[in-house]
Amino acid sequence: MQLRKDSNVPMRLGGTFSLLVAAFLVLAAAAGAFAQDEGDNGLGFTFEVDFASKYINHGEDVYDDEAAFFPALSFDLFGTGFSISVGGAFSFTDTGELNDSDEVNYSISYEHSFFEEKRYQADSSLLWGVMTCPNVPQEESNVSEWELGVEFPELIPLGASNLVPSYCICWDMTMGGGPDDSIVWQAVGLSYELPIPAFIPGNDEQALGMSVTAEHWSTNDEEIDDGWAHVTFAFEVPFVVGPAEVTPYIAYQISTEDTVNDENELYGGIAMSVSF
Repeated sequence: MQLRKDSNVPMRLGGTFSLLVAAFLVLAAAAGAFAQDEGDNGLGFTFEVDFASKYINHGEDVYDDEAAFFPALSFDLFGTGFSISVGGAFSFTDTGELNDSDEVNYSISYEHSFFEEKRYQADSSLLWGVMTCPNVPQEESNVSEWELGVEFPELIPLGASNLVPSYCICWDMTMGGGPDDSIVWQAVGLSYELPIPAFIPGNDEQALGMSVTAEHWSTNDEEIDDGWAHVTFAFEVPFVVGPAEVTPYIAYQISTEDTVNDENELYGGIAMSVSF
């Protein structure tokens, strides 16, 4: 789930937003106490923005070939593994007004590495979030999402780097009394970082990131058939410019389930992030 932002959303989310605020305060207090015990440095935050030629979300072309941008702000709670994020997805074509598909997301997540520095190290993440479309009635647009992911960064040494297998399961369900169109996505993937000569001044090293991901849909929506919906090949070359990390990327999606997307998709973009 992308992390989005819009100033009207807190009023629309009502009790759900209050629950998120309460959860943030509880986590912040607990993380603060933990950080004092561990001697950590404090609260950190990261601002990110992604400019993309298309918004491809779980295989669907949300804006129908229109470009989009995704601002996001995340707070790292004192190095405890907990973080809070808020962000938005907006169409470039409908600047000045909200598109019905423009969305806002709030999330709480936790990351932890098991068996660190072992061959079978497992980097795991758990996320709970809420998504809403500000231009659509609340009962139709509010969605709750759970996401659990794991990857094994040391499992398969290959050449100068490691081949990294990953698995992610994501469950969305409609909130606010709307239709219960729940969806479960499962994704399996492989990724690899190939070291390349640094060609951006100020960077001592760079790598070409390559990945392939296949995703399965399971839903009670009668208009969508269950099955493997698409396979995506992606390439990126991150580099650092001053305080920012910049990541240009390109991806090609082979769509295998017409009820999800009946077209293959070629898209790309550039993402930037700054951490403090």
